[in-house]
Amino acid sequence: MTDTNPAIEAYLGKFRKALGAFNYDDREGLTGDVREHIEEAVASGQSADAVLRALGPAHMLAKAYAIELELSHRDEQAAGWFTRAARIFGYLAVGSILTLTIGVALASFGFALTLSGMAMLVIGMTEAVGIHLPGVQMAGVAPGYVIAAAPVMFGLGVVSLWGLYGYCRWLIRGLRNLIPARLAA
Repeated sequence: MTDTNPAIEAYLGKFRKALGAFNYDDREGLTGDVREHIEEAVASGQSADAVLRALGPAHMLAKAYAIELELSHRDEQAAGWFTRAARIFGYLAVGSILTLTIGVALASFGFALTLSGMAMLVIGMTEAVGIHLPGVQMAGVAPGYVIAAAPVMFGLGVVSLWGLYGYCRWLIRGLRNLIPARLAA
């Protein structure tokens, strides 16, 4: 179509926008198909207004396309479910070994170092003021060194826990990319 008809362009804009509600990626392709249909009908002598009325409201046409695409892709999806399930199973199998190793290591280091840092601060401060806690051996280390090392231990623990948090987020993001949105909801 060489001349652009504002009514057709407005209709196609509404159609493209309505397709967005159905999370369909190829909105431009479908809009092009509808444009071709309209152009063919107008070229055969029908008025643009009559063609648009025959198509119905743009949001209803988009809904009809979404239903048709869903039904036509069911066969493809039926074959694809096994592939997706195998990918998810593989991801979890490999991820579970890594997650077990990484998760246990980071959680252990994180909690142990964080709690050790807090304990070292308390022990160092009590030793510095002359209170000797039963069962605590300083092994000749000055309380000032213990107090100075406490924030380092605590910081390493917090960094380990932050790493665990980041790893879990990365793992969840990966699973969300593998699992279709309809199944995740």
